[in-house]
Amino acid sequence: MECILVIKASIQSHANSQRTLNSPEMKDASKDRSATYRRVHETIDGQKTNILDFLKTLIRFNIACPPAQNTTPAQAWLQKELASRGLTAELFDVFPGEQFLVALLRGVGDERSIILNGHIDVVEVRRDESWSHDPFDPYVEGGRVYGRGAFDMKSGITSVVMAVDAIQKAGLTQRRCHR
Repeated sequence: MECILVIKASIQSHANSQRTLNSPEMKDASKDRSATYRRVHETIDGQKTNILDFLKTLIRFNIACPPAQNTTPAQAWLQKELASRGLTAELFDVFPGEQFLVALLRGVGDERSIILNGHIDVVEVRRDESWSHDPFDPYVEGGRVYGRGAFDMKSGITSVVMAVDAIQKAGLTQRRCHR
């Protein structure tokens, strides 16, 4: 069903800013952002093997819908992964065998929050589909990852988790929201 990640981050609207684009403060901020983006990208580049391993592990969970109500093992694994990255991660029962996962990365300060969400279940594997491999045994061919959910939505969940990971490893601090 849903994997909801609540990531505390700083989001400032331009309407609230008193600075103009040509001001020295904005030019310095732009340089800082460029260096920050570079650190995050370098961190991601250094984690390609870990990112691929994470995605492949997630694909191995057969959580096809229908039958649904089968995500508990995958959600429990994801909960442990998020907790190991410093997020508070809680599972909430929705139906028997079906849970929602909500994870929170606490920040500092007083800014808005950003919510990232996705689903962890995948479309059923039908008999008329011609898989050359087990759809829940991921493989890489031609620089692409194949397996059920590699496109929708297990790669999206992987991207969200790895983005949080990269931000943390790059040494960025999230501002906290009180709203």
